[in-house]
Amino acid sequence: MTKMFSTMILSALAMMPSAFAQSSQPLQAKVPFTFSVQSTILPAGSYQLTYSNTSHILSIRGLESNSQGAFVTALPADASEASGALGKLVFDCYGQSCSLAQVWRGGSASRGLNVRQSEQQRILSFSIRKAIVTIPAK
Repeated sequence: MTKMFSTMILSALAMMPSAFAQSSQPLQAKVPFTFSVQSTILPAGSYQLTYSNTSHILSIRGLESNSQGAFVTALPADASEASGALGKLVFDCYGQSCSLAQVWRGGSASRGLNVRQSEQQRILSFSIRKAIVTIPAK
């Protein structure tokens, strides 16, 4: 009995790294408007987003030539906020400017990230509207 239990525990532990590795697979999205990530302003375009589970850093890299990128702290979001099977980027918009607020990986095990906001964004949070960019399933 103990041997079977030990085998089950070791099997579960062996599968954990692969589950975490899957969550850091890059997402690609086309954002049709200029947006900011903390203090970096990024133009409309196609982006690849990669998350590191160990450092909690979200890397945003532009896919067009001469495009910029950004790095930002992001933490897992409450799974109860997930809606739908498609991935999506959620932006908080104030007037004419939008800031990346959340990243959701689509699929049956939808996972989300809350992107750390700057102090100015937190101050303006009373007057935000949400903009969502859906990531097509592959």
